[in-house]
Amino acid sequence: MKQSNKLILLAAMAASLCSCTKKDSLQEEVFEFSVEETAYNADMKVLAGALHQAIASNSNLSGVVKKEALKRFDGDVNVLLKDIAPQKVKVETKGGESEVSFADYLTSFLPATKSGENNLIDALQEEYPLLQIAIPVHAEEWDGVSVPKIAFVPENNVESENEPIPAINENGEWIMMSATKEPDEPVIVLSQNERSGDIIILPDSVITNVDLPLVKTPDTPNNLKGEILNDFIYLTWDKVSEAEFYRVYRKGVNEDKYKVVYSGKNEYYSDKSLVANQYYHYCVTSCCLEKSISNNQVVLPKILESAKSDPILKRAPELPDDLSYFNVLCQGTGLEIRWNDDGVPNSKVQILEKYAEDEIDYHDLIVAPSSDVMYNFECEKKGSRVVYQARRKTNVGYSNPSYAFVYPPYRNTAMPSPVIVKSIYMKDVNKVEAWYSGAPEFYVRLYKAAENSNGEYITTPASTEIVFGFKSRTKSQTFNRNIYSWFVTEDLNWKDALDIYMIEGDNDFDMSITAKVSVPICDSLKLDLSFSLAQPKNDKFTTTGQDCGQNTIYYYQKPDVGLVYSHDVTLNLR
Repeated sequence: MKQSNKLILLAAMAASLCSCTKKDSLQEEVFEFSVEETAYNADMKVLAGALHQAIASNSNLSGVVKKEALKRFDGDVNVLLKDIAPQKVKVETKGGESEVSFADYLTSFLPATKSGENNLIDALQEEYPLLQIAIPVHAEEWDGVSVPKIAFVPENNVESENEPIPAINENGEWIMMSATKEPDEPVIVLSQNERSGDIIILPDSVITNVDLPLVKTPDTPNNLKGEILNDFIYLTWDKVSEAEFYRVYRKGVNEDKYKVVYSGKNEYYSDKSLVANQYYHYCVTSCCLEKSISNNQVVLPKILESAKSDPILKRAPELPDDLSYFNVLCQGTGLEIRWNDDGVPNSKVQILEKYAEDEIDYHDLIVAPSSDVMYNFECEKKGSRVVYQARRKTNVGYSNPSYAFVYPPYRNTAMPSPVIVKSIYMKDVNKVEAWYSGAPEFYVRLYKAAENSNGEYITTPASTEIVFGFKSRTKSQTFNRNIYSWFVTEDLNWKDALDIYMIEGDNDFDMSITAKVSVPICDSLKLDLSFSLAQPKNDKFTTTGQDCGQNTIYYYQKPDVGLVYSHDVTLNLR
């Protein structure tokens, strides 16, 4: 392609870009990424990150960017993505040096393709035909080796309001750069080409090759319609044959001016930057580019824009409903969070956690697609309460939170876990066993809580009497004896409890007990652990003895525990 035609073709791609969250002018770079969540901003963030990695990996790419931008096709130091995409870049391979296109090399650093396209760069050119790579300051000083900051101008950015713009620095960290404090180093900026009415002087020899058609202002689009689809407003309008692209304007009911929210070739637009239940006015225009020549001067295109269509008023969707189901379960040595998708397409679930004993505020755990319906992970806390909060997230905001809590156990829930008596210790053997009665002898019975067919917890025996006879009259003795094999079921899970009753068995009175097992019940509203007692069971030791007492061990507790009874008797478990 001849230089003149190439200049005109490149110049023919002009439009405007728009906004991010307004802040005061920054005097210093801020390590914070804060822009409106739009499809364009998401694309530019991915593209900037890929360009940063590509330049860091291959200095030859830097040279291509600098060379093409310094051609100043419209007077600024910039180049349209469409123009730089086919340029060749030298790369080192195992077989030696080879060449690939700028687009192909950059694509290798992109995480995924867009809308099923084979090449994301091609898709970006199609969707954003005016996308440019600019080096607005200190371009000549760039050595082409160092990795500069790479910024992008967010959608809906208002230049007159001096809004900061996001950039990725040489360390790969996202920052916000001041719009008023000019950097003292080169910066690459991704933006939309907005020049119009500027002039490039061409040699007489190339003017004869220029053929510029006459262009008129296109007609106003008709039949603008809007409908609510899931969590966004979907707009459509009739095609205008002369239009090269369209602009969609929007303003809220409390806003004075319309703002451009879309500029592209499609006759449809999905508005996903909404506030729940907010009313929005929309209108659409069709645009084309006027090109002309005066003597030796090629006048870069002016945008010819139709009148605005008749406006329509649409109300944004409501906030999503709460999750219909949310729970946290123990799985093996970790936890599994479960929720219902509830048929809300493209929604996400935000889950936060709080260590109840250590923290006041929740901290982020994950944001996952709602369709995942579960998340497995290892929790740092064991044996103490952890509270989880879940909210459904759509384009218009968050649902009310749902709660669940758990005591992550030390034990592995996927396999049987033994309860072993390591030893029995007495602070003063004479208080437990008279000297003339010889060595102590203890009788132990275990009870657990089980749910019956009516959903009520009842107390049931977990063992017959287990005898621990001392070999001599000492304060303690080691046994290492398995008294129970703990295997929780999903309905009990971490809530399982075991009550252990003990008597010393050399005395002459009958020993009856009323066993009542404590069971922790989840109260999701108060987010508190309230203990209730399973229905009691009257039982009796078959031997006579004196009551040492009752104590409880919970499944989630640390297996190494000492249960203290009366007379300073301690049952040491693991």
